[in-house]
Amino acid sequence: PRSTDKPLSVKCVKTEKKLSTRTTVETQFKTYGTVIQRSLEGLFLFLLVTKINLMLLRSAFWIAGPTASGKSQLALKLAERKGCEIISVDSMQVYRGMDVGTAKPSVDERSRIPHHMLDLVGIHESYDVAKFRTQALLEAEKVHQRGRHIIFCGGTGFYFQALIHGVGHAPPSDPNIR
Repeated sequence: PRSTDKPLSVKCVKTEKKLSTRTTVETQFKTYGTVIQRSLEGLFLFLLVTKINLMLLRSAFWIAGPTASGKSQLALKLAERKGCEIISVDSMQVYRGMDVGTAKPSVDERSRIPHHMLDLVGIHESYDVAKFRTQALLEAEKVHQRGRHIIFCGGTGFYFQALIHGVGHAPPSDPNIR
């Protein structure tokens, strides 16, 4: 089943119980949905993402297209008129320091309208569509809770597809193979 078939439910669970293997984690929380695990000083933080809020995605504005087609300017004008916040759907704008060649919004544009999903990781850090999807949906939920409309704007079709249809389940990449 596709994750778009269900409304959003995001839960954060913190446990003081140390779990030794990922298999134990997945077995223990299997019924809750996708488990993203991060170790924090011996504690485990589980972000359980089980469903997507279809109403939130349906009420958003979606601006997609090729490079230099005017997407960003359209998004800014729409955001100013409708009181929206912009969530970037661009695979390169998530990287800090990649300002040239990515058409990242200027400091002035960012001060006028809140932008999300920009400058998240360093250029030597690993980042993938699954991480993007999780973070973008969390940002969208925060914007929605503030009573603002959302504009998803960008040119990375794969990221748009992941937001709408979800991503498949696969093991994490092996840095030795990369």
